[in-house]
Amino acid sequence: MSADRIRWPDYLKGIAILFVVVAHVLRGLVNNNILALSPFISYIDSWIYAFHMPAFFFASGIFVSKSAAGKTILQFAENKFRVIMYPYLLWSTVQIVIMMVVSGSTTHSIQWIDILRITYKPVMQFWFFYALFLMLIIFIVMYKLNVKPFILLLFSIFLYAAPNFVPMGPWGMVYIVSGYMVYFACGAGFSKLLLSRLPGMPTKTLSLSTLIMISVLSLLVYVNPEPGPVIKVLSALCGIGWLVALSEVMSRYKYLNVFRDYGVVSLNIYVAHTIAAAASRIVFQRFFGISDVMLHIIIGVFAGVYAPILLTWISSKLKMPYLFTLPVRPDKYKSYL
Repeated sequence: MSADRIRWPDYLKGIAILFVVVAHVLRGLVNNNILALSPFISYIDSWIYAFHMPAFFFASGIFVSKSAAGKTILQFAENKFRVIMYPYLLWSTVQIVIMMVVSGSTTHSIQWIDILRITYKPVMQFWFFYALFLMLIIFIVMYKLNVKPFILLLFSIFLYAAPNFVPMGPWGMVYIVSGYMVYFACGAGFSKLLLSRLPGMPTKTLSLSTLIMISVLSLLVYVNPEPGPVIKVLSALCGIGWLVALSEVMSRYKYLNVFRDYGVVSLNIYVAHTIAAAASRIVFQRFFGISDVMLHIIIGVFAGVYAPILLTWISSKLKMPYLFTLPVRPDKYKSYL
């Protein structure tokens, strides 16, 4: 399969990470009384949160079988520790330290002991990395047992439903994994079909599908402000669906390559965007007295996206990749995540 046929997953991650940054910027402004929590803002928040994190789990499942091929469980786990748990541990610590230093300027309660607790209790947005790593370990064990993707999907559906019927214990990560693994399993289970069929679909068909699924998603979020388990999954799948369709359309136009670039460094943006966006808000509010909401949104989103990209560029130029990952030796297995 040519590289041209599989560019859309990067576009999907690129669009999704923009929604992550926008959502966190809006919540930061609301929590700091710069932006009023109007019904419209509340709806936008619910609309984004209905699908943006499920989309990342879905994207993480697309190439997971390719990533696991030819590796032992230990090799796979080591590889994923380098690209997922290492940045999780590093940036969780960095964010906790910064939040403690500027504790008077943030709205989140944090303690020094939380640095030790990140081994079992993620802070802030870093729950995604911890949950994804657990899903990957579950996947590689089932993969080595020759469990088919369809069975993995059924297992994930069972996990999703289980907390509604049986107690799952006190560890919060169990509930997060059970709530999101179904999207990871969808990515793993439908990857071959999507990677082979999607590039051949007409642009008009994909565009119409995008509009339909956005409309359905918008209606579901509007009618169900506090969705139950079934509506929550339907909303997320509609969100993933329109992102997939739109990503394939966008991948056909070279002038939209910037969204692919965002996707390539989406994990870097994810770990650092909160610090960058919060720093911009504090500086412009405290030192420049800027309270214009739209300006805060623009500056916050710009900082949240481009400060991590700048850090990535600096890290590359200085040949210091340790800001975001533990490098894999060229003679070892390659990561496709």
